Amino acid sequence: MHEQLAVIEFKAEFKPGHKEPIDWVLLAPKGESFEKSQTWRRVSKIQPDPTPSASKRASLTHQHMDALWSVVGPAYESWKAGSEIPETGTPLAAWGALTKEQADAFRAYGCKTVEDVAALGPDAAASLAFPNARRMPELASKFLSQTSVIEKDAEIDALKKQVEQLAAMAEVGIEGSTVAPSTAVMAEDKPKRGPGRPRKEA
Repeated sequence: MHEQLAVIEFKAEFKPGHKEPIDWVLLAPKGESFEKSQTWRRVSKIQPDPTPSASKRASLTHQHMDALWSVVGPAYESWKAGSEIPETGTPLAAWGALTKEQADAFRAYGCKTVEDVAALGPDAAASLAFPNARRMPELASKFLSQTSVIEKDAEIDALKKQVEQLAAMAEVGIEGSTVAPSTAVMAEDKPKRGPGRPRKEA
């Protein structure tokens, strides 16, 4: 059944604050429905268990995934070999505006990250054989600055959630006790008020 399935392309989705990308594959049935039935699938969701138990291996679900992976797996491994994630910097695959052909051209030139492209300079970029190559370092710098803002926003949101959680925990702690310890100490340390003025005799 899956031999009638075509692997069209792969892509890596990068989320702010996450170093590891999410890999996707675009699949479609061969034949008349090829154009209308193209579907993006998350690669991790269609990878079968490499060491399944005997009962799991016999299940129809595992057999289905195994057959699907026999088509997707070789293409995925080939794509990963050419899309190695650098240890530092922003991978070219994270730059959505960059086409596969442009990314391949930059890799062939020695640029493995968006930072490499930004540092390339317009004159060096102009030597690459695709339109508007001279502007790519400038566009790469803009992309990096926008990414930094997004990552900072994500960090701020995470801190806000932590503060809200701490505040909620504090409220629960106060409601659960009759008198807060700090209040009791303050009440004991506070000096007693002296006697008032004597009453006047009639």
